[in-house]
Amino acid sequence: MTPNTFPQFAKLPTELRSMIWEFALPDKPIGPFLYPYKPGYWSPRRLSAIGDRDDYSDLAHRLVDPVQFSMPLLLVNRQARAIAESWMDENGVQIRYYKDTELLVSVYAFHPQHDALYVSSENWEPFLSEMRSLYDKGYELPRLADILLGVQRLAVPLSVLQAHEDTFPYVVNICPFIRKIFVVANLRPDFLFAGGDDSNLHARWELRKTEVARLWGPGLNRSWCGFTRGYGPGGYVADLIDRGADGLQEMFEDWDPERREGKRYVLRAVYAVRNEHQ
Repeated sequence: MTPNTFPQFAKLPTELRSMIWEFALPDKPIGPFLYPYKPGYWSPRRLSAIGDRDDYSDLAHRLVDPVQFSMPLLLVNRQARAIAESWMDENGVQIRYYKDTELLVSVYAFHPQHDALYVSSENWEPFLSEMRSLYDKGYELPRLADILLGVQRLAVPLSVLQAHEDTFPYVVNICPFIRKIFVVANLRPDFLFAGGDDSNLHARWELRKTEVARLWGPGLNRSWCGFTRGYGPGGYVADLIDRGADGLQEMFEDWDPERREGKRYVLRAVYAVRNEHQ
């Protein structure tokens, strides 16, 4: 018997083997994950096939490319596969076939309520251009959000905040459903999605929050509060977060009370972490 084998495993009671396989499942909750934006995501589309307004958010699952979600238990045996498939059904992990590679791959689709759309430096201008184009065509804000992605969390590399901090208020003003903006503080964010716009399946990058943040909301007496304690980048990163938040604060103060009511916004530095084992 080698250190990596256990020939007597099959003789264990079924219940005990099931418990072992369940312990091998990914930790929950899963995410939030980063999903790269591609030019064209924010273009208008025909919605005649969609009858219920509640279904508009499902567009996000079809337009945004998924991330790969490794499930080794699928390849072990019939019992492990059944447990893995049950877990996948409960947590929204799917198996898709990719013609270019002729492979079946387990993937996790974009969930706008907790995942973040990542806009790289090279795609920031196309991202803004698509927003301007839709807005200039006369779409009302509620409908604009319906036919887009319903994105509530946006992520950008630090370089976007450095070069385009003045555009952040514009983005939030046009699409106020974006409540959180994450600034990815990784040293080489261009490595996050090396496949670029040509890839239709992406690596799984998870967000790790830091305590470098500025937030605004009614519970804070309409003021911004900064946190620079604990784990996280400091120095110039915290300074950039402060500068970006100042422009957002000016915009929020110009909003009428009805528009501000019950809304909370966050600008936070984060790290993107690759999980190779799940």
